[in-house]
Amino acid sequence: MKLNTLRGRDGRYEHGSATVEFVLILPFIFILVFFIAETAGALKTWMVIENASREGARLAITYPRPSTASVQQRVVDTAVKAGVTTSQVTVTYDSPSKQPGSNVEVRVQYTYQFHTPLAGLISKFSLGAISTSMAMSARTHMRLE
Repeated sequence: MKLNTLRGRDGRYEHGSATVEFVLILPFIFILVFFIAETAGALKTWMVIENASREGARLAITYPRPSTASVQQRVVDTAVKAGVTTSQVTVTYDSPSKQPGSNVEVRVQYTYQFHTPLAGLISKFSLGAISTSMAMSARTHMRLE
């Protein structure tokens, strides 16, 4: 009994061609997977800091007016609960002595560090021109009641 083997158009056998094609396409598959993972992680982090700025603004518009430190602490606590590191969060909040009907603004800045090896690889190929981190910011305006 003879096993069927693949033959090309010219009659030669093609035993290892599928393996070679797989090896050639594998780096591109890894790059795509790492890119998708980094994009998802960055989007999640951006949504976390956006929500943290909203939470800080919600606290800022309540009566009696909270202090600047308590608004900043609310933002940091909200961000930390969602997995963001505290050392890279910067919160800016205006003075709480505004009158009802005026606007308050809470701004949050965060430096996102890429996690997959793709960012380090791209940074090395660009000779450091492309960073392994990304600055993110969120800003929320709410009206004092």
